[in-house]
Amino acid sequence: LYDQVRCSFGPFAQGPAAVAARMGDQCVFSVDALGLRPLWFGETEKDYFATSERGVYSLDAMTKEAKPLAPGEKIAIRVEPGRPIEVLDTPAIQRHLLKRFHERGLRFSADEGRLWAWSDVVKASQPYPAGGDGGAQPELVTVKAETAAELQPAPAVISTLVNSPMPWIGRKVALNATTLAALGWERYHVNVVETITETNKEQVGSLGWDGPLAALSHTRVNLTDFFKETVAVVTNPAIDREREKAQFSIRMFIGSRPGLLEARAPEDMPITVETALLLGQIEGVTNLDDLRGVADKFGTHTLEDLYDYFGDRLVTFSMSAAQDESIQGAVDRLAQAAVEAARAGAQ
Repeated sequence: LYDQVRCSFGPFAQGPAAVAARMGDQCVFSVDALGLRPLWFGETEKDYFATSERGVYSLDAMTKEAKPLAPGEKIAIRVEPGRPIEVLDTPAIQRHLLKRFHERGLRFSADEGRLWAWSDVVKASQPYPAGGDGGAQPELVTVKAETAAELQPAPAVISTLVNSPMPWIGRKVALNATTLAALGWERYHVNVVETITETNKEQVGSLGWDGPLAALSHTRVNLTDFFKETVAVVTNPAIDREREKAQFSIRMFIGSRPGLLEARAPEDMPITVETALLLGQIEGVTNLDDLRGVADKFGTHTLEDLYDYFGDRLVTFSMSAAQDESIQGAVDRLAQAAVEAARAGAQ
């Protein structure tokens, strides 16, 4: 459920924030996953209240001591005329949402969430672990045999690739110092990679890059080297493993972002990549079957398998400028081509 919401919304609210939201007869109060903003919840004889300042009510006015919301915690209130006010804690909210999720016919693929599936393309058959509202037993879906092949992640589907070259391989280029230098690699980068492959440890050296900044370098550098970020990591309160995993996730969805409620055909489902790094074959250096094994181990895919999976829905562009073209002109041309491809159905 959480993964589906993230897939549909994207980075909707990163925080830090304390949130008070209302829709109809429901109110929800929440604190960001790192707990960096205060939010207190309490009640008096006449009111429930949520506030960033505990002192909005005097202590003797409260029927019980106000409670600070923990990192990522949520409290919901349902107010219906003629009925007692209902207060839901986080587990109750989760059960309520899961029940609504299944009532709306939204289902997961049985394939560990690597691909999404919906109720109109799958059949429910296996029991779900006990839980849900009122002892309800939601069902985990298994894929129908005729659609199973379409719903599996690329490595499980593809056994052999077409012999025709991939569109990004215009001609074979030798992997040597010249081609590496042309792509922004320096001897330092090669040494780091060689050390890791030989010793399974990082190279001992200075803490970070001690060469010139990209803008001041006299050698060719990669575009990414022009972008540097200074990060101050706040670790008070301490971040537990699960919240840290969620906050600093490098998971990526490849494909078009699904809506929360729309039914999608199997071939329109995005693929989940746990490691934001795609692998690609280098002729004469790497073996595609070996790459698939590494990709599967770390929850990613190869470029070749993605191309085979998406077919006409994947478009490639050359990141180059013509001799008579300015860099700005090339960027504008690429941007326009990307928009036109997306409008034509590319994902």
